[in-house]
Amino acid sequence: MKMLHSIEESKIKDFINYIKDFINSRKDTIGLALALTTDKKLIWAEGFGFTDQSKKEKVTAETLFSSQSIGKTFTSSAFLILASKGLIALDDTIRAHYPRFKINTIHGEPDEEISKITFRRMLSHTAGLTHEALRGNNYDYSPCTFEEHIESINDWWLKSPVGADMSYSNLGYDLTAYVMGLIKDTSFEEVMKEELFEPLEMLNTTLDVEEALKRSFARGFDGEFAFPIVQIPMLGAGGLFFNVLDVAKFIRFHLKKGKINQKQLINPELFDEMYKTTSNEYTEYGYGLGIYAAGKLNNSLIYGHAGGGYGYQTNMMWVPEQKIGVVVLSNNMKDSRVSSIAMKALKLITEESEEQELKSDFEKPKCEEVSADLLKALEGTYCAENNLTSQMIRISYENNNLYLYDMSNNSSELYPFNSIDFTTDKNRILKFKLDQQGKPNSVLIDDRLFPYVYKYNDGPNDEEGPNLEEWKEYVGTYFFEDEAKPSSLSLFLQNGYLYLKYKCNFKLHHHEENIFFTADGEALVIKQDHLIYKGITVTKMEKET
Repeated sequence: MKMLHSIEESKIKDFINYIKDFINSRKDTIGLALALTTDKKLIWAEGFGFTDQSKKEKVTAETLFSSQSIGKTFTSSAFLILASKGLIALDDTIRAHYPRFKINTIHGEPDEEISKITFRRMLSHTAGLTHEALRGNNYDYSPCTFEEHIESINDWWLKSPVGADMSYSNLGYDLTAYVMGLIKDTSFEEVMKEELFEPLEMLNTTLDVEEALKRSFARGFDGEFAFPIVQIPMLGAGGLFFNVLDVAKFIRFHLKKGKINQKQLINPELFDEMYKTTSNEYTEYGYGLGIYAAGKLNNSLIYGHAGGGYGYQTNMMWVPEQKIGVVVLSNNMKDSRVSSIAMKALKLITEESEEQELKSDFEKPKCEEVSADLLKALEGTYCAENNLTSQMIRISYENNNLYLYDMSNNSSELYPFNSIDFTTDKNRILKFKLDQQGKPNSVLIDDRLFPYVYKYNDGPNDEEGPNLEEWKEYVGTYFFEDEAKPSSLSLFLQNGYLYLKYKCNFKLHHHEENIFFTADGEALVIKQDHLIYKGITVTKMEKET
């Protein structure tokens, strides 16, 4: 245990016992490391549990974990260091530095859409990109170089018009990382080492799994299932390996507003741009550039980033106004509680009893009466990708009112401001968007972090589809590996349309030949013996004879 700051000893002991009780309650292996820091120095760092199921090596503060998505904050920070040197700018287009970049789209002319893709949009998840590349994605553990991963993006499809919606995407960060290497005429790994790791003395941080394995290394698990140890090709989105001591140095860098050893690495104006959480007009919370605000402590906003995948859960949080921060890394995706542990650690320092949220008393809105026909026109299912998981809500007209049903079939009554704007009794705002014929196109639902746009999927007012004869050959079950474990999806026909069943029932919109799109913009390309969905290759099960 490293402890370099005075905290009431009994509080530390209670916190350690809390973590130990949690780990000891698990049947599966779990390792966890934590560090607390101020803007000036490390407070405390310690490891708990084991690096793998053999339980031969204990986790320490020096043990390396996979960063997963908190690596995005490191990529964004390094980009802003380069921007501060005048080598690149947030509003540069990707083609200004990567002229060969291309991507398919159904949203207008491809070159015109690509001309709108800027680094600001990629770092804020508003570039219209989907989450996975054709090669080197979260479902593909075959060997793949970073260059092969990037090149495969050229063969896939935009999810939405550039700048129209916010959709969390690894691809924007990987493309940004690749370009950072191009403008320095070296690799992304060398850029990160030269511009960020060495100045911050993050000497144990690497993007190379072989280098990581030479040190104390925590293998990723999901319960008792061990993930394969592979080189993560999504370098910019979450390919780092580091320990809590190095992450604490990075947090101190942010608490000092981009300064290290009296040297300002990130221009103050660019640093402020990183923290502008413009994604949510309904609360103070939201996403900036590789960073988000999703809570409060002592009435001060908490910033940071979380991550998960390949058997790891990670979280880092800091409170700029109070000059404190915490990082928690775990090598088990199953109920690792990194977020709650991080919050508990922050409260240990501040003696804050509860996280503060923006709350207000609900008042039923006053409005003119909305006709039953207008309300019924909004009925149907709407889909979105919420926290990288496909979500579908259902809007139903019952007893002269509209109700929203979530994936667990929990219902909320909708109170209208007018025929398209509603609220729930928890003050969640819903804004429907209609097409020129008055049919629903989407509904925006405000959220604590992201305001999700749920696209209209299907409903009772739909006309029957074309029911093309060749679609019958596509019907069947398809298999793939989800987090390295067997999973499946299926295609079926309903009301004259081809549907995809994967967590939800998505009506497929036929684009051309064997190419379809779901309502939320994901492409599905059907081949002879497999299909590609969200960039993931899925193999068809042979029919029984």
